[in-house]
Parts: sequence; structure tokens; C-alpha cells
Amino acid sequence: MPKGFLEVGCSTGHILKTCGGECGIDLSKRRLSVAKKLNVALASATHLPFPDKSFPAVLLPEILEHLDPFEAVKVIKEALRVGREVYFTVPNMEVVDKYKGDPDVDYFLVSPEHVWFVSEQSLNELFRMAGCKIQYRKVHAFFCGKVLDSDQQNSLKAVILAAGYSTRMKQNKHTLKLNNETVIQRQIRLLRENGIEDIAVVVRPDDEELNRILDHEKVRKIHTFTDHKDAFKELIATLQYLNSDTLILLGDLVYTEKALKKMIETKEHGITVFGVTEPTKWCNKEWAKPGWHGEIFAVKLSGFYVKLAEALFKAMPNKYYDLWNIPLQLNLPIHQVEECLDIDNEIDYETAKRLVEKNECICGKT
Repeated sequence: MPKGFLEVGCSTGHILKTCGGECGIDLSKRRLSVAKKLNVALASATHLPFPDKSFPAVLLPEILEHLDPFEAVKVIKEALRVGREVYFTVPNMEVVDKYKGDPDVDYFLVSPEHVWFVSEQSLNELFRMAGCKIQYRKVHAFFCGKVLDSDQQNSLKAVILAAGYSTRMKQNKHTLKLNNETVIQRQIRLLRENGIEDIAVVVRPDDEELNRILDHEKVRKIHTFTDHKDAFKELIATLQYLNSDTLILLGDLVYTEKALKKMIETKEHGITVFGVTEPTKWCNKEWAKPGWHGEIFAVKLSGFYVKLAEALFKAMPNKYYDLWNIPLQLNLPIHQVEECLDIDNEIDYETAKRLVEKNECICGKT
């Protein structure tokens, strides 16, 4: 966060003092009296006494959960008015049982002063009410994030192909557990944390477990019956959905946030292919499978190529294609994404569990 920020709800000024803030406001005269040597003012968060864009950033630290959602929306809009960037932290009340009794965070999760239950869903809904999107991470018992400006707000859609079934593993790979979530839930979470809200999952209607998970995650479901290997037919089922830039991902993928950011941020007009070639040359060889010669993980369609793909699928609805060989046959360049693998067998699954646990410990996620 930039120095010289405005802290809304600064209390006694601890964050303001230690993190290089310029100014703070609060409604408590008693708390402000402790911070009297700092640049603080008695003011309402819904009517900030500052000109437009007068601060490089505004920080909203654990205050939104204390407000009625409609008041919280007003606070967010005021913060957007006076700050060039807006950052926030709120408690993640979905993990209250995990931290019960922890003196460092218990109060922030179960305070009687909280007005609404903060979950991933309610947090996103609050900022949608304010007319903006957010990027955030789960850090211990908190959501920490920032509001995306109009240039950062992602218009990219995501389609996850999850209608297949593993003949090698004899089970649904999309519902395998990685830490405390399934493979498909992890993908959905990472996409949302990186600004992609419009997510559709291609799924068989008779896959009861996966359908229950998707209902819980509140993502769009596209039902199709397909052969376990025919990803091309899975894509045909998405035709009504392919009307803007779309990132198409395999459902059994496991990747880091770094890998996803590369797929999102790579700016090319047309068909952008992400995968691996010559994994033995990777910088991070932990993600390379033994005897692996390369694979395609994802394809991003943009602009005219969305319509081209739609026409292609409609023209050949009954033909079998190895979807991921088409880019190779067309000699399309492959953008290397190292920290990514798809789960083909039990060895891959054990590798994925180990790498996810290691990566998320490094990132400070829970």
C-alpha cells in the first residue's frame, strides 16, 4: 500500500503511525485523544471531509463488518472518491471454529459489534453493491484486498471443463481434496481472488457430488453428457456462453496464483495457448512430471476468435477431436506456465497435495 494513505477508523493510530499513513479519521473522541500527536480528525466515514482523489490510497481496516451493508456501501464509495486506491481488511468469519480461543484473532471474529456475517460470498456481494470488483487473499483469519479500478476490473470469463471422469483413477478428479477444499473449489477460489467473477463449469447432470459443490459455490453450470475424453464436446456445450474474452481451463488443473496471473495478464488478441514444453528445462522442476514431454493446460479466446471458435464448433458438432492437439496442429505458440499440473493418476495427486501445501504455507494462506 502506498505511503501517505488515509486510514478510515484509525482508532488510536497504531496502523497510521507504523505504516506511514498521512491522516486518520474516527468517530471516537476517546480513541483519538490517544492519537493526538498524529494527524487525525473526528469525522464520519460516510462523509469524508476531503477533496476528490486527495490521497494516494484509503485504508478500511476491519470497519465494514461493523456497519449495516448499505452504510458500508456508502463508506466504500466515499473511500473511492477521496483515494486513488482503496484497500481493506475484514475478518473471515467462515473460519471462526478454527481460531476459537486464539487470543490474537478470536475477538475480531466473534465481536458482538459485528453487524453482518463476513464470508467470501457476502464480501463479494457487498462490493458488487458498491459497483466495483475486488482482488483479495485469505490471510490467516482475514480477507485482505483492494478495490480494482476500471482498468483493472477483469472482463475475462472463465470456463472450467469438468464433465470428464478418470478411467485411471476410477473417480472424479475434480472433487479430490487439496488441504480443506476440492480441486474444483480451489480453481474457483483462485479465479475469484484474481478478479474473475463470471465463471462457468461444464458438468454432467448426473454427477451429484460435483453439482452440489457448484451449487454451494454459486457458479454457472453448463450441463452436458460427454465421453470422458471428449473435451471438444464439452466446449460445444458452452456456445451460448462464449460471447466475450474467455479463459478455458481443464477441470483437474492445480496451479499457483503466479501461474494463473500469467494466464490472465498475457495480452494477445486471438487464441492464446498456455502449457508446457520441455519441462526438464523448468526453473521449478518440482512441478514437472517424470517422463513428461509437455502438455496444454488452458486456452484463452479473445475478440474475433471467440466467434471463430463458435463457428468451428457448430460446423463439426459430431466429430471427435483431441481439443488440446488442435493448437499444436495449427503451430500456435505455447506460453510457458511452469507451476501448473493436471492430475492424471495417484502419483500426480500426491505431488499436487505436497506442492499446494508447500506453496500456500509460503504465501501465508490457510
